[in-house]
Amino acid sequence: MPKNNMIFWTLFCAFCALLGLGLLTTGILINEMETMWMVFIGFFLMVTFVICTLLFWKQARLLRQMFEGKRLLAHWVYSKEKAVQHAQGEKVRRAKANLLLWLIIAGFVVFFSVLFVVFGDMDEDGIRFFFVDYGRGARHYWLSCLARADTG
Repeated sequence: MPKNNMIFWTLFCAFCALLGLGLLTTGILINEMETMWMVFIGFFLMVTFVICTLLFWKQARLLRQMFEGKRLLAHWVYSKEKAVQHAQGEKVRRAKANLLLWLIIAGFVVFFSVLFVVFGDMDEDGIRFFFVDYGRGARHYWLSCLARADTG
């Protein structure tokens, strides 16, 4: 039976939701103004990862049923060459979609970062640190892309 990766992501998101719940509970139990960030971040993480857990759980269940051959609308059998050709086409389509998504996210990050620098209350050292940190992040991203391109 093929590997169902959605099970891993379901368990990972459930674990992260529990971490968010722990952060939320810790912030509430300490009950001081310095720990309000724990309450907000814990709540945000918990809600986000509970939703992700439910989505991945549904996909894992659907994939398991598909692998077992249950509740299929149709069933095709392809030759090995046709399957490889389809997989390569799917990889190209996903790469384009992922690039577009990454560009949209990067655009939002850059836009709001510029707003933060322009309208934020930062001195020269803060702005310098901000851009140095962004430079490091960009360097790590491009190095990871190069490493991924080298490995195929």
